[in-house]
Amino acid sequence: LWKLYVPQRRDCEVQIRISSGDIKVLGLANPLVLTGGSSDISLTNCTGEAQLLTASADIKIRDHSGNLRLKSASGDLKIKKMTGNLEFKTSSGDIDIENVTGQITMKASSGDMKLSRTKGSLNLHSASGEIRINNSKILEQSNLKSASGDIVVSISNPLKSHLSLSSGSGSLL
Repeated sequence: LWKLYVPQRRDCEVQIRISSGDIKVLGLANPLVLTGGSSDISLTNCTGEAQLLTASADIKIRDHSGNLRLKSASGDLKIKKMTGNLEFKTSSGDIDIENVTGQITMKASSGDMKLSRTKGSLNLHSASGEIRINNSKILEQSNLKSASGDIVVSISNPLKSHLSLSSGSGSLL
């Protein structure tokens, strides 16, 4: 078990590279670049820009403020409470996002996407998997596309939303 304490300075970027092993980041206020092979990653109560690149990882983020760019070949993504723009690309894995404010852009080859209590614009693409939006507020033009999978939407401001839905072989609900 390694513990690293970093002074909270926004002008000091933290870079972490690991081939395998779990990573837990708590209370970091610095920009972060994390590259991992096969690692489970947890960010809790962090602020600032973060970029995570992994081959295979389950990623859990809680109470984050700042933009996130995430890319993983496989693994699940779970976010609870975030403010900032989110960009996520994966080949396979389920996505569960709750209480996120900002622009959300996600692309997945396979796996379900579930978003609850989000506020902002959405740009979601899934080759194979269900897209489910629940109790969310769409503020700008948003696009939801699934080649094979249902798209289920429940939004809190339907008259003010600009939403484009497309499914090749699935229902639009």
